[in-house]
This record gives sequence, structure tokens and C-alpha cells, in this order.
Amino acid sequence: MNKLIGLAIPASIIFSCLFLGFSFIYVQKNKQESIEKQVELKIKQENDLLDEQKKEAEKKESLYNLCVVSANSKYWNYMELNGTKKDDGTIWALNSYWDRAEKIKQQDINNCATKYKQ
Repeated sequence: MNKLIGLAIPASIIFSCLFLGFSFIYVQKNKQESIEKQVELKIKQENDLLDEQKKEAEKKESLYNLCVVSANSKYWNYMELNGTKKDDGTIWALNSYWDRAEKIKQQDINNCATKYKQ
């Protein structure tokens, strides 16, 4: 019986050390996995933000281009109304009409830039 008690104490110490060691390893493993998940989540969020910013920039660029096309269309509509369209498709008008149409078109393009490029 004394021999059994004499072996129980070292066995308990060894068992306790193994239990603490495995517990420490388990906690460290979970901690590392948690850190890795946080890093992955952060990277995913940053990528999502970049994608969102890229889509927003593409949308603004598309709206800007549409706005410029509209300004050009208004320019030619103005000239067709205030000039004379020839058979070959050219428009004849006084220089004052061309200048006024160009000024309005440039103002419209500047407004497009202000609205969509900033």
C-alpha cells in the first residue's frame, strides 16, 4: 500500500503537468485561430471597401460621360435650332451662335466635372 501511495504522488504530478501543458497548448491554438480569423475578416472588409470604392468611381465616371454626351447633344440641338442645316449634314450659322453654343457646352461640361469628378 505504501508503494502505491509513493507512486500516486509522482503520477499525480505528471498527470497534472500533462493536463496543464495540453490546456496551455489548446488555449494558444484557439487564440491563434482567433487572431487568424480577425486578420482574414479585416482583409475581407478592406477588399470589400476597395471594391465598393471602385464601383462608386466607375459609377461617377459613367455618369460624368453621360453628362458630357448630354452637353454635346444640347450643343448640336441648339445649333440646329439657330442655324441652317444643309443637305450634307453641316450646319451654317453666325459665329455668335457658335460662340454662345460653345460657351454653354463648356459650362455644362464644367458642371459635369464639378458634380461627378469630385
